[in-house]
Amino acid sequence: MSIVKLLWLGYLIVILFFRYSFEGKILILIYSIVLALITIVNAIKSRNEWRDVAEDYHKKIENEK
Repeated sequence: MSIVKLLWLGYLIVILFFRYSFEGKILILIYSIVLALITIVNAIKSRNEWRDVAEDYHKKIENEK
């Protein structure tokens, strides 16, 4: 299991058990911001990895015409 999946699992546990106290709400807010940043960075990296595949595919289609 990847570290990001473990972070999401931890996030679920934090929400379930710490959502009623003020400190818990602050923890959830901070955790949410960190997970959002990690998710955005992973999405950008994934997009850049697939960009080469898409360019090769489109070049291949253009060459077949």
